[in-house]
Amino acid sequence: MDQGYRLISGGDNACPYMVIGGTGIPDVALSLFAKELQHSLSPACIRVYVREVLALANWASTDLVSLRSQWHLHAPPAQVRHLIREYLTLGADCKVIVRPDTAGLMITHVDRGSGTRVNVRTLLAALKRFYEVLIAHGLYRHPNPLVQEEAAAIQDSVRRA
Repeated sequence: MDQGYRLISGGDNACPYMVIGGTGIPDVALSLFAKELQHSLSPACIRVYVREVLALANWASTDLVSLRSQWHLHAPPAQVRHLIREYLTLGADCKVIVRPDTAGLMITHVDRGSGTRVNVRTLLAALKRFYEVLIAHGLYRHPNPLVQEEAAAIQDSVRRA
């Protein structure tokens, strides 16, 4: 029976963290993510970041809408964003609201539900870093789904104004 992804720690220095899939086989992308976090985070923070990403990955592997829509961590950016929204609303009991900010740009607000155990900020930061690592190593060939594609142009125009 598939037990989902889990983090194994305490290995040698070359591979101190490994993520094992439900079949018992290491997951290359998730293990690389955990290994790369060593360069910027403490061991406790590494476990927190990986835990949040694994919770999403494990949830996605059982959510019928995500499975039917083929939303997964390695999907194109729009599908990853749908997966995250689905997870936050159904899996994490959050309210996701899209509305314009004071400059008229559409932004997404996430309000935590009372029953959620998900740390939304940590989840989103971990996912952003996850995609940065995968992109840097050629394992994700799309733009980072956690970074608005027009963000740099918008930032430049706001700075010039």
